[in-house]
Amino acid sequence: NVALTKIYDSTPPANIEISDCYAITEYISSPGNRNFFDSIDQQPITYEYEETELLIKSLPKETTNIQVDNIRGGNVPNYMFVGLLPSANLQGVYGKGATSFKQHNVEELNITLSGNSVSGYPIKIAHGSPIYPLHKFLDTTGRLYNVFSGKTPCFTSFKTFMWIWAHKFEAEMTSQGWIGINLKLSTEFTEQMSMVIWIISPNALTIDKYHQIEKINL
Repeated sequence: NVALTKIYDSTPPANIEISDCYAITEYISSPGNRNFFDSIDQQPITYEYEETELLIKSLPKETTNIQVDNIRGGNVPNYMFVGLLPSANLQGVYGKGATSFKQHNVEELNITLSGNSVSGYPIKIAHGSPIYPLHKFLDTTGRLYNVFSGKTPCFTSFKTFMWIWAHKFEAEMTSQGWIGINLKLSTEFTEQMSMVIWIISPNALTIDKYHQIEKINL
């Protein structure tokens, strides 16, 4: 139910069977690749990647000032994205989108690191306009003034179903600390709401010729 979208007004099947499932693989090699993998005899091979942490926080309904402290501690990540939606949207119900993020009465959002606002925050919303969060989202994802970025979300789409608060950690005063989020609402929530948080951090794996794997936190 979470993965499928209801198209017709009919009762969905109780069970869904996947048949004739197979994978297509392609072998690619080159002298550079072979030399790279042969180097494992002298030293472990390092694979750098970005790791994504997904956090979901329930938000209170009887206040217009919400403070979520100590979301994550330790090394400062590369990126952070935040979206708000009704908790019912995460239950796998047809007709409710699990990725439909909107403003939901937020007048101001602030991202903090060890109690101090990160660069570019807090962001205030005037007259329900998403222009500042949209600008920040495009800048964070490298699409701002980038003619090679392809299609970017338009004003209407961002406001209607993909209102995501974004930040790239690149001008912070410290390399470690606790991340927090503060919300100011125009009115209290009338239904149970959830905050979805994505945290993107640099990581690496090393593997040696004996197939021993070690994770490195960059």
